[in-house]
Amino acid sequence: KFDVAINGITPTYLPIFAGKLKAGRNFTPADMAPKAPKVAIISEDLARKLDPNTFPIGRKIRHGDDPSSKNEPMEIIGVAPAFAFNSMKDRPHLLWLPFETKNDEATVVLRTKASPITLLPSIREIIRQIDPNLPLADPFTMEELVARNLQRERMFATLCGSFGILALLLSVIGLYGVMSYNASRRRNEIGVRLALGAVPRNVIWMVLKEAIGLTALGLMLGAPAIYYGSHFLEKELFELKPLN
Repeated sequence: KFDVAINGITPTYLPIFAGKLKAGRNFTPADMAPKAPKVAIISEDLARKLDPNTFPIGRKIRHGDDPSSKNEPMEIIGVAPAFAFNSMKDRPHLLWLPFETKNDEATVVLRTKASPITLLPSIREIIRQIDPNLPLADPFTMEELVARNLQRERMFATLCGSFGILALLLSVIGLYGVMSYNASRRRNEIGVRLALGAVPRNVIWMVLKEAIGLTALGLMLGAPAIYYGSHFLEKELFELKPLN
């Protein structure tokens, strides 16, 4: 027994979001008939959760808080790829059922190559022709939805990036100060070297070698931390690779 996000959809929903199914078939208009057999499509991660060693197609499942629920068992007819359902952060197990026309509200998903905003008047007109009393509430694009869900994360990333740039600036100033101090302490030595015939570029390289050594040491210590830290962050991201 575990939590599953359940959503009623039409046959055109999964091809838009998930593409090709991993196994089985998609819903058909016949599955949406009132007396049609109860069927369901589950996400790939839910299939592994149910039983990783058993092929899920044809298996009977039941949803409800009570194991003795009178809900009619549903036959699994398809397995879809796992994807973010209603949040970029939460990834619940997903179960889809044929959409019931008696629902009071529905979300319409539209994929287009043109700008979605330019199609909004046409969409409103089509909905008005279907039902003049049916309102079109809160239309938004997928980019706007992602921006809403990631607003806090983007603000935090911007803040962290600003602190990172500040830390880099302070480290550069600090490195410059240390090297300037070391060079000033060795002023007499440098003067003697030049007086004995040392080439100026060799003296400059002598000073730069210390700066390069400190920089290389910092990279050697920081690179492993970045690498292993990215693997930790990868667990918190959905279908994203921090190092790519």
